[in-house]
Amino acid sequence: MKFAEVETFRALMRGGSTRKAALLLNVTQPAVSQSLKRLEHQADVVLFRRVGGRLVPTPEAHALLTEVDRVFIG
Repeated sequence: MKFAEVETFRALMRGGSTRKAALLLNVTQPAVSQSLKRLEHQADVVLFRRVGGRLVPTPEAHALLTEVDRVFIG
């Protein structure tokens, strides 16, 4: 798990969409999507459900965000 992927995950959770996460990180939307796919694959967990073209965070994503925020804040 790379720091950039965790940072992308956090931006996506905070921004609520890949578009907003891309703007926050100054990258493209496809870069956000690819980073998220790598993170999910490496962690072997589904973090978002794809519903009607939108990403909906799973309970696992919310739990991960709690831990990620502790690292970023601490």
